Amino acid sequence: MLIEFVLVVENSSERTYKVICDDDIGFVTVNKLDNNSISTRGNFSILFPIGFIINYVVGTLELKNNPPKTMMYAAG
Repeated sequence: MLIEFVLVVENSSERTYKVICDDDIGFVTVNKLDNNSISTRGNFSILFPIGFIINYVVGTLELKNNPPKTMMYAAG
């Protein structure tokens, strides 16, 4: 099973990744101005826990000036 993260918004106030796994597409947004609060919308695969997906995106905040444009994670 493969999950793909695609950076769709990156600015001083937020970072949003589109999360794709088969036919499931969702978005995870980190609000940088509000203590890194998280919002999600869309559908997420039940094969990957939402906590894992959120932590994966939040982990990119360590890369302040050069976030990954595309990331993939495979499990099987």
